[in-house]
Amino acid sequence: MKAALQRLTTSTYSYTVTGDYWYGQKYHASGTHDSPAGKDSRTVVISGGEEAGTCKLIVIGDDTYENCTGSGRWVHADLTRLKPTSDYYLADPKDSGGVARLMAALHSARRLGPGKYEGEARLEVTAGLLTYVPVGAPYFRFERGGLWVSYTLTTDARGDVATIRTVFDTAKNTGVSTTTSFRNIGKPVQITKPARVTELRRSLYDK
Repeated sequence: MKAALQRLTTSTYSYTVTGDYWYGQKYHASGTHDSPAGKDSRTVVISGGEEAGTCKLIVIGDDTYENCTGSGRWVHADLTRLKPTSDYYLADPKDSGGVARLMAALHSARRLGPGKYEGEARLEVTAGLLTYVPVGAPYFRFERGGLWVSYTLTTDARGDVATIRTVFDTAKNTGVSTTTSFRNIGKPVQITKPARVTELRRSLYDK
């Protein structure tokens, strides 16, 4: 299982995430990832509630480009000038898909059968930090750290990761579940900087 996860951290792939968000809302994301180049491109859709909407995010090294307006103009943020707990810190530049952080947080793993595993992993201890869930397109932050997540992982006939399902509970939300499906592992992807870019306001940076 760890070998399959390790391959994701050095590969290109496409992914889809479906599942829960806060307070009964739903989360959907799809995109492509290039681990060797430190790039990711995704579209995130939250349905239901006040936070419903669609955002696109491109990560290239230490830079993010976000478009939540539906126009052709993107907002650029320099992640080196933001604290990891900032609301504008939209991705971990060293692990934008969260796979490496999941591996580091694994606490247990049990083989259920051919190509199927389950276990528990620790979530980030620091409150407000962008976590590794959902794996592939991390989005969740927590008011307190040190929570646990249960996971189920499946692999395909080649031994590559096929799906990762995570479930966690908080004081206000129970059984929050997301499933990430991986495909086209090792196949070329193209992720480029958008053409029309504006800068994040200077006052929003931490330093």
